This record gives sequence, structure tokens and C-alpha cells, in this order.
Amino acid sequence: DHSEVGYQVTGNPNLQPEQLYSARGGVVLTTASKHFGFEVSGFYNQIEDLITTLPDETDSALFTYSNIGRARTAGGQARIQATELPGGFAMLANYTYMPLYISIDDGSRLPNRSTHSGRAEVRRGFWDRRIETWVDVTTRSQMATPEGTPDAPAFALLGAGAMFRARDRVSVMLDVNNILDQTNATWGPMPGFNAMLSLRLGHEFGR
Repeated sequence: DHSEVGYQVTGNPNLQPEQLYSARGGVVLTTASKHFGFEVSGFYNQIEDLITTLPDETDSALFTYSNIGRARTAGGQARIQATELPGGFAMLANYTYMPLYISIDDGSRLPNRSTHSGRAEVRRGFWDRRIETWVDVTTRSQMATPEGTPDAPAFALLGAGAMFRARDRVSVMLDVNNILDQTNATWGPMPGFNAMLSLRLGHEFGR
């Protein structure tokens, strides 16, 4: 029940489970020191009995889950990781490109998918890595949405954090996400600005 934005989704006792047939191939390259790694891969998925939400014929605010036929998606992914960069920085980034996401039956684009998406994170340690800080960004291009529904525009979510290791098994971490408080009640990103403070305590038990 999503009455806060004006619609409701009901169940369907005749719903059939989706069946997935997929293939993936790729290559991973790393240095002997493991300070640098790169991975690239491609994927193809075919889905039978695809599940989606369809509007009720009597009320445009009511939706139900339904099998709508067959679909296929295809694309590629790239991932890079590097440590021991100049200045003591480390970085991790991944990117997904999915140009094909269509219904096999009628050739229409599948809803709730994006062609481009990615995430990048940069970290820096201080004081023999007892203090670690980071910033990150998560992004995607405009998402395909069902006809007649609100748009799902592109976004980039910013985050940051810091961790202090008081001892080998004691640490305090502050993680902040969606710093710009970007929200879209229908399609995301959700939630808005949020911060989490955590304390971690560890202990080893021996004989």
C-alpha cells in the first residue's frame, strides 16, 4: 500500500515464477602486488514469464503483479580497483552499461531499467591507517518508466564517511549517504539524507 503517493499494489494468486537463462564471460587482470586490478565482463539474460505491475482496468490507482511474457537484457560491466596511489589514496569504481532491455514479444523497453549506472569511491588512510576517510558517488542515467507514469530522472548521490580504530578490535565509524538529500517518492532515490554512527567491539576467545 503506497497511499502516500496515491497507488496500491495487490497480489495475484495465479502468478508464475520467472525463469532466467543467462550467460556471462569476462577477464580479470591484477598486478602481482595486488595493488591494482581490472575486470571487464559481458552478460546476456533471457527471462521467461517476466513479472511486472499492471494497472487495474477499473481504477488507475490500483496495480497488480502479472506475468507479461518474455524479455532479454544484455550489456557489460567494468570494475577497477587501485591501492597505494600517490598521496596514500585508494580507489574503487564500477560501471554497468545495459543498452538492451526489451520485451521479446513486442520489442518495447522494459520499465525500471537504466542504460548507464556506476559507483566510485576514494579512500585515504592516516596515522598508520587508524583513521580512514572516504567519499563516494553513486549514479545512474534516466530510468525507463511505464507509459503515463512520472519520469525517473538521472541522479548522482554523494556520500562520505570516516572511521577511527582505537585499538585492533575497537572502531568507531560515521557513514553519511545522500548528502544532497535527493528524493523521488515514486521511483527513488530513497531514502533521503541519512547518517549512521556505529561502534564495533571485537574479542577473541581462546582455550
